[in-house]
Amino acid sequence: MTEPASMSTFVELSDEHMEMYFQSLIRESKAFENAAASIRKHQATVKEENQRALEQLSEQLQRLSSEHHQRISEQLSAHHKRISEQNQSFSERNNELLELAKDRRNSEREFRRLLILNANAKMMNNQREAAALGEDE
Repeated sequence: MTEPASMSTFVELSDEHMEMYFQSLIRESKAFENAAASIRKHQATVKEENQRALEQLSEQLQRLSSEHHQRISEQLSAHHKRISEQNQSFSERNNELLELAKDRRNSEREFRRLLILNANAKMMNNQREAAALGEDE
């Protein structure tokens, strides 16, 4: 039975070739270790950068939220001031209208009083005229 060529080739490698093969494996292993270390270092750097960016975004969000809250507060305050001014204006106008209504009621009362006085005066005139006519006869 004959051995496959690759087995016979492996067996026929000299110690020098074996040493070169192992040195090659060691170099590749070190290269992989260096690459892995580089990747871990890069991951740590990216993680730190991401953490800083997250902190910056958090601070920016907090600032924007605070500014937004301030703007809304200012808008509400201005709106409240306008409503208060309108309420004051409405209240003043309402008081004016109440005064006018009161004056109108007083005027109506005075007008009725004057009508009654006028009617009484006419009635007294009629009575005087009737009395004067009665004396003439």
